[in-house]
Amino acid sequence: MKYTEADLCQLGQGCFGCCGRNYKSKKEIEKALVENISDFHKIVKNGTIEELKRFRDRHDKNDLHACGICYNLIIINGKLGCPLHPKVCGQELREDHCDILHLCRAAKMFSMFDDDKKAEFIEFLLKKKLDWYEFSMGMDNDNLLKEFLRENKNKINNNK
Repeated sequence: MKYTEADLCQLGQGCFGCCGRNYKSKKEIEKALVENISDFHKIVKNGTIEELKRFRDRHDKNDLHACGICYNLIIINGKLGCPLHPKVCGQELREDHCDILHLCRAAKMFSMFDDDKKAEFIEFLLKKKLDWYEFSMGMDNDNLLKEFLRENKNKINNNK
């Protein structure tokens, strides 16, 4: 299986939009992240593939925290991320454990934008100075994409 690469999820402090569903409050997600990070440090000592698999397999592949996030989501180098992602560990360890083919609507559209439009969207997002929770929720519920497209439509209409 192959997934479409979308670096939007690593913009700013990262995004958890595709790492669960039915998300709850920032406070509940922060608590779950602390638990995930603690588990990660208890299990993964040397960063071996076997340790990463033990971390991954400590919960059933369909289980999510009550707050909606995946049990594998942690903070890596100051950003939300998955230690099972091939860009992190060098192998695809998420397969058959999560939906690696899922992308939010914003990431799908971003992959179809030309380079200028991509740069505009990134600039739009960065200007907002959103924290990780606001960014993730705005990407997951499509509000950021809708606002960007609305602003672009207004620019086009105003230039006519």
